[in-house]
Amino acid sequence: MCLEIGYDQKIDVIELIENEEKYVDTYCKKDLYGNDRVIITKLN
Repeated sequence: MCLEIGYDQKIDVIELIENEEKYVDTYCKKDLYGNDRVIITKLN
């Protein structure tokens, strides 16, 4: 699953995903300006 986020939402979104405990390999990719932009995760 890929989620586009605002530059300041990384911590909150990853916390929500990790609290579900059904996703693995969660990480964040930056955009061309170096801002956090996409959260990527997989169903366990």
